[in-house]
Amino acid sequence: MSLDQTLERFTLRIAVDSDKEDIRRWRNQPHVRASMIHQDEISPETHAEWWDRARSDPTRRLFILEQGHIPVAVLTFFDITPDGTAWWGFYLTDRIAPGEDELAIWMNVEAIALRYAFEHLHLERLLCDTKAGNHSVLMLHERLGFETVSPENYPKAQAHDLVIKEMTARSFSSVKARVMSPEVLEMALPDDPHPFRLPRLALIGAANWDEIAADLSRSIAAHCPLRLKAIVPPFGQGMLDLLTPGSDLAVNPPDYLVFCDRAEDFLPPLAPATETQIDGMESRFAAYLDNIRHLRGTMSGHFIVHDLHLVRPQMQSLHDMTARQGALSAAIDRMNRNLAETCAALADCTLLPVSRVIEQIGHDAADPGKYWLMGRFPYGPRFTHAYHHLLTGALMALHGLTARALVLDLDNTLWGGVIGDDGTFGIQLGSDYPGNQFTTFQHFVKSLSGRGLVLTLCSKNTEDIALAAFRDHPDMILREDDLLAHRINWSPKSANIAEIAAEIDLGPGSLMFIDDNPMEREEVRQNLPGVIVPEMPADVAEWPRFLASHPALCALQLLDQDRDRAAKYRIRQQILQVEQSAPDKQSFLRKLGMKIEIATMRDSTRARAMQLFAKTNQFNTTTIRYSEQELDTVMAENGDILTVRIEDRFGSNEVIAVLVVTYGATAPDTARIENFVMSCRVLGRGVETAVLADICRRAKAHGCATLLGPIIDTERNQPCRDVYERHDFIAQPDGVFARALDNPIAFPDWFAYISDV
Repeated sequence: MSLDQTLERFTLRIAVDSDKEDIRRWRNQPHVRASMIHQDEISPETHAEWWDRARSDPTRRLFILEQGHIPVAVLTFFDITPDGTAWWGFYLTDRIAPGEDELAIWMNVEAIALRYAFEHLHLERLLCDTKAGNHSVLMLHERLGFETVSPENYPKAQAHDLVIKEMTARSFSSVKARVMSPEVLEMALPDDPHPFRLPRLALIGAANWDEIAADLSRSIAAHCPLRLKAIVPPFGQGMLDLLTPGSDLAVNPPDYLVFCDRAEDFLPPLAPATETQIDGMESRFAAYLDNIRHLRGTMSGHFIVHDLHLVRPQMQSLHDMTARQGALSAAIDRMNRNLAETCAALADCTLLPVSRVIEQIGHDAADPGKYWLMGRFPYGPRFTHAYHHLLTGALMALHGLTARALVLDLDNTLWGGVIGDDGTFGIQLGSDYPGNQFTTFQHFVKSLSGRGLVLTLCSKNTEDIALAAFRDHPDMILREDDLLAHRINWSPKSANIAEIAAEIDLGPGSLMFIDDNPMEREEVRQNLPGVIVPEMPADVAEWPRFLASHPALCALQLLDQDRDRAAKYRIRQQILQVEQSAPDKQSFLRKLGMKIEIATMRDSTRARAMQLFAKTNQFNTTTIRYSEQELDTVMAENGDILTVRIEDRFGSNEVIAVLVVTYGATAPDTARIENFVMSCRVLGRGVETAVLADICRRAKAHGCATLLGPIIDTERNQPCRDVYERHDFIAQPDGVFARALDNPIAFPDWFAYISDV
């Protein structure tokens, strides 16, 4: 079927108020209602409420497809998210002429919808749900390139027998070339009625950063779901614009400010650094730090500040170069120390080690040479790619999008050869080449475990034969005790990785899959979207270097909770064993010997609180990602930022939850839990009951009569959706739950307080 059939008569327009009653009639067509979850006839009142919401909702788009001037289909996009995900659907109207080819209309609607989704809404992922018995629509989706996804994370699909299908921006590119005719591709489409404001990242520096910013957004999107717009103020004007009241940057501050002045930018251009010039350099640098401090007090957004590393050629003695005793090197060291102290003292401020990029690509490659003379470019051409990786990693870490577990292949990944053919002692592993490159890689992987990454295995092998290498081979660096979970069988790796994710209670986006086989990597990419799948270099010897700079392995700061993560997962497994042997839930909980501390956030727990807000997706009631400035504001306005620490007889001792509670913000006698975030490792232990009981006590002490708790449903936060209903909160409009404090929640007797803070 051609997608351009009668296309010259098709137009797409935004639905307007005059369409309201027609759309109600079309929604009530028997064949349309039969395809919906709720099949009752839609009353005028219900439709009017839906219409008002749909027209004003910035996450929804509603269109009419006309053939000539006759409306033939209604097309809708909904639940559009900032990370580029949306759902869509369509239905035909009752105005289609008898004998008209409805299949042709269907196919044109779908083709036009795909173009709009990926070219106008700039989505990364488009989803739809269809009743399992609606075979014609399912076939149409498949013909246009949609692929079926597991319903596991979609309770609605399981409850109502729906098939979930998706298309990604990546697959749209091939579908567009393969299926769509020139007429479809040339068809004019309306502008987005609610254009999404992409977060802005501004590069502020004295050099010309335009070329480096040009592909930055695309580079970030290639590694994670973050979408942003990189901007560069006019040459050399960035800091001045920020400090000038009424300027665009001052009135509309970017979401991220990257201060990227180089050491050279504090020196006179093109001249050798004399002692007098070095004094002037430090003076100008001090003013630069004062500006950053001032802006932090007046502007929102996250600050990212480059460290300093000189790349301009300078004549120094061998002694000065080796001992860093030369005046210029010593001055830059002092400046970097001041920079680190300043960034540590400022809220929402990250120091970015650009010096690492310079070391990575080499001093000579970083030197812009003639490119500085021609266009004031800050660094050489090789700098851009490595810098994009570094900045992307910092942004991923800030948003909790980095990997928390490695899923490792075995054959030709952890060792050379195929163990099923070569045997335990025939695989390549040891101190001589080529086995030593795999030994080196295992050392690297083990070091990642020490940084908090959980190690798991996924291999197509016979399990006993594969595990024998971990037990018996003398040159194995990794041992079975290093591995939290494994799947060694002949099933598709995507299915095995999904099982591993469920077993260790992490989402696919927290897993990095490492496999030498490009076919296996692609199978996982296609069938388990979200898993981080690096395209590994062909040379195994390059793997440690490649992964060391991979954005998904970046960490802002290593906390004790990170280093002990594998141990904490093992404690969780022990607790599950106790639960299985206990006669009842109460007995199980008392056997854990749990103690709890619910305390105001302190300097010692601030980093962990920020990490929980950034990384927790499943038990996260509103998914608000707070900045340090926002938390400070809550506390300044008499709200509470509370961290929750638990201990148990198995050795647990960690902060596992954080809450934001306000008092009197919505009504004088009302407290509100703005967000409740908790590690899923402690689900099932009644921690939320103890926390809510404590919040009731605090709210009453503030003179409140009612406690509110909002829930904002997301694709991933199913574990917390019923937390308030389970504790007898009453549902209110707009996803808010309320509980009267004249009957507060009882504190569970299987907990003891560590302290009352």
